[in-house]
Amino acid sequence: NGRALSPLLDVIGDKTEMVREAAIVAVGRMDSTRSASTLIKVLRSDDSPAVRRVAAWALGQLEARDAVDGLGTALAQDNDSKVREMAAWALGSIESKSAVSVLLNAARKDSDDRVRELSVWALGQIEDGSVADAVGDIAAHDSNPRVRGTAAWAIGQMNPARAPHSLITALRDADDDVRLKAAWALSQIGDADVAKD
Repeated sequence: NGRALSPLLDVIGDKTEMVREAAIVAVGRMDSTRSASTLIKVLRSDDSPAVRRVAAWALGQLEARDAVDGLGTALAQDNDSKVREMAAWALGSIESKSAVSVLLNAARKDSDDRVRELSVWALGQIEDGSVADAVGDIAAHDSNPRVRGTAAWAIGQMNPARAPHSLITALRDADDDVRLKAAWALSQIGDADVAKD
């Protein structure tokens, strides 16, 4: 109900955390990006990590393209890993190429495994083949097998003109899922010359 949007946006400033969360969830379920600026303010300034996380979710749910910078800042700077994780998910849902550099940085450097995994997932959603080699390095060398496997999957989604040689390394990974996803990615790309490098 579009008539409820303005009252819900007012309630986002409520003093009670649970009320703010519920209002943001309701806004995220409405098909309106008019609320993006309010949600970005919440993402930047609310003192509750749970509320910031729900704000990131709502922005992704709304596919609010004007929220990419705010979500990128949250991914790079928020001190709560769950907020960073949701910011990565939201950026993948929005699928804007302008988020590639912040996602790649998080995929390489974030201290939390789940944030790195969601960052490479988001890169796969965006399908920018120009970062396939960098994501391939993650597929071959990240300390977490879930991150490595998701990175291999992401390369297949990107469908670059040439497969990163690091996918061959991923085919020898100790983890079954990483090997499976690397093989799938190579089948998507169809670059037989990668084995000759």
